Amino acid sequence: ITMLMVMSMEIVVMIMRLHLMKLVFLQMNLHLITSIIVRMVVIQMKTILKLDTPLANFGHGSIKPGQYEFPFISTLPSNIPPTMRETAGKSHCEVRYSIGAHLVQPGGAGGLFNRITKSWLRTLPKELIIIGKPQLAGIIAGGIALPPEAQSINYCCCFNRGTMTLDAELERTILSPGDTTNVFFRCRNDSTTPAFGVQAHLRETITWRASGHQQTKSRLIGQKFVSAYSFPELSP
Repeated sequence: ITMLMVMSMEIVVMIMRLHLMKLVFLQMNLHLITSIIVRMVVIQMKTILKLDTPLANFGHGSIKPGQYEFPFISTLPSNIPPTMRETAGKSHCEVRYSIGAHLVQPGGAGGLFNRITKSWLRTLPKELIIIGKPQLAGIIAGGIALPPEAQSINYCCCFNRGTMTLDAELERTILSPGDTTNVFFRCRNDSTTPAFGVQAHLRETITWRASGHQQTKSRLIGQKFVSAYSFPELSP
């Protein structure tokens, strides 16, 4: 990353301080009474990275008028969540990151700069998109088995026609975008009703909470239908 600075006058300065900010924003619309909507907003801001870069090339601790570039490299914490935004109706949550810089004079945060309007001594924060890595702590790699589950087949809600039993096994529990995985089905039709096939679907569920309340949104990521012709066991 390169920080660009343009100075129109000479000032006394020793350090350019870079900072990465994380903003967690939660908004929930609560319908407490039919005609009243209570809006709850929770904002959490946290500094997750501060980097002090000495401006050694300015010699006597002052910056002459001109344009300067300050390239730097820094390692982000491995456990930070990625940039995200999700909406459910008029409620939404987001995790947002921004990066900026400001100048510090000799002696730290006090002195001359505290008596001058700070707007021209700091950059406007720029949004930074973070692509997070999966947090695998506590996750056991490998497959997952769904035990057999029998479902009663009723006609007109009252007349039982027997049961159908289905169990499945997922080859992998950790998937990245673009990955494929195998899903194994075992089924038995102990009813007098024919089945058309078996459908597997993958859903994403996001839940956010604020002050004891929560909002959940679920959406379909993908699905696969397998015809009954591939499952002779589905025949009555």
